[in-house]
Amino acid sequence: MRCSERLRASRWRLPATALPRRAASAPRSAVAELGRVDMALLRVFHERKPSMPFPVAEQFIAETERKLGVSFPTAFRTRMSRNNGGELLTDEDDWQLHPVFDTSDRKRLSRTSNDIVRETASAREWHGFPAEAVAIAANGSGDRLVLLPTTPGSTALQPQPFIWLHETGEIQPTEIFFDDAD
Repeated sequence: MRCSERLRASRWRLPATALPRRAASAPRSAVAELGRVDMALLRVFHERKPSMPFPVAEQFIAETERKLGVSFPTAFRTRMSRNNGGELLTDEDDWQLHPVFDTSDRKRLSRTSNDIVRETASAREWHGFPAEAVAIAANGSGDRLVLLPTTPGSTALQPQPFIWLHETGEIQPTEIFFDDAD
């Protein structure tokens, strides 16, 4: 996917200053102009500052589990304690992990307002979202990365997340595993 297509598919808005201006005295071919636009989009894409994930105390992870009535897999707990939120990049999609709600200071409070509990409650209002699923990430297009119980009615969640497709309600397995390499 070209950079311009990637940006068009995302929610980013390109600042007007990033687009090249066409000089009246030097007409360019359509191909050259498109190349300049792609370079401008690429520049904006790389200058974007991603949100900085930060560590979170165990007490906040435990509080999230209590509110949801679940037990997160050990590898997911470890990953979130080291980097609360952030991006998860795969070959198929880019996922924004929902953070654990952290009330330790004002900055963390504002950075974690879209926490796992809130996002799961919001997703459960959607038609077709599994009642026992926990939404841990979103791709910006409506799909969710979810953790499912190990067995129906269990509070323990599986270590491997699944993709919930919002248009069909279908659940697909992933090749994503949270481990020490994250």
